[in-house]
Amino acid sequence: MYLTILILPIIGSIISGLLGRKIGREGSEIITCSCMGIALILSIIAYYEIGYNNSWVSYKIAPYIISDTININWGFYLDSLSVTMLVMVLTISTCVHLYSIIYMLNDPHIQRFMSYLSLFTFFMLILITGDNLIVIFIGWEGSYKLCPILYYINKLYIYFPNKRYFHFKKIKSIGRIGPHEEKTIMILIASLLGDGHLSKGSRFQLEQCSNNVEYLMSFHKYFSIKGYCSTKKPKLSKKIHKNGKIHYSYQFKTYTFSSFNWIHDMFYDKNNKKILPKNIEQYLTPLVLAIWFMNDGSSKNNGLKISAQSFTLQELEFLCIILYKIFGIFCKPQFRGIKYNNYVIYIYEESCYSFSYIIKPYMLQSMYYKLGKYIP
Repeated sequence: MYLTILILPIIGSIISGLLGRKIGREGSEIITCSCMGIALILSIIAYYEIGYNNSWVSYKIAPYIISDTININWGFYLDSLSVTMLVMVLTISTCVHLYSIIYMLNDPHIQRFMSYLSLFTFFMLILITGDNLIVIFIGWEGSYKLCPILYYINKLYIYFPNKRYFHFKKIKSIGRIGPHEEKTIMILIASLLGDGHLSKGSRFQLEQCSNNVEYLMSFHKYFSIKGYCSTKKPKLSKKIHKNGKIHYSYQFKTYTFSSFNWIHDMFYDKNNKKILPKNIEQYLTPLVLAIWFMNDGSSKNNGLKISAQSFTLQELEFLCIILYKIFGIFCKPQFRGIKYNNYVIYIYEESCYSFSYIIKPYMLQSMYYKLGKYIP
């Protein structure tokens, strides 16, 4: 039982670290917290058996250094002081594990974090229970040196995203897991509010007419540098509509990313039809509004309009309420006519300057023309 207390944290760490992608964040949280909880219960039992009764337990696992004059073993020693520290450390660590579930709610790498946390706890237990200086030293180095090093390696991976190897086309979508910068997520969400498309893969597609080529090229440059798509520049394509009108446009697609599945689930129903996310309020930032407007906005003599062709009237009414709630923008859905049979969001003229003031700092200079006379 006593060795189980030491083993459980490292088991949780290994499972969460190596199988984190397969078991997901919930599986990682359940396994690591369960291991810590069981270890805490066993440590309380050990405290009663050893600490309360003032006894001791010694384990010799295997020889480590053997010579004529030195004989050092992998061993552990539990007395009243050790089990008291076990209860203290495991209580605090279990509470930290449980708190991290909420604190790290929006972190895409919770599995890795929980693995490091359990690993740190394991080395702390080694430090407490080691029966010789060598084992104690290993526990010390592991808890105060190895775990912080792993943490900062992870930080370097996050803050130097250009070093990712997403450019290799043979990498499967499950291998492209991020981490993703907040700006990247905002660009995707803003584009999906317009005419952007995210396939079930999940693979993002963005298309713009030839008039807005600079806008599309700027985002292609951003995504290609980050490793989200090919470095080859989009080429001009020609489409002939039913009425014989020729439409010129540029488009590009990203690679498939399994870590974009949650965005796809937000914007698409079971029939793969685009819907407005119910939690869209928490993603509507000035950057999102600016990208959405640059994507499919326009200026009229008596107001501004943003295309939202994929959403229903009820969804657009809800979106207008959210825009007023967050930014104080007066707007309403407006029917485009029988020819188009869809709606746009019309921004009342009294709110146009306020809207322009909010989004202008995030717009490309070449796209200012869309604001028309409402440029602040």
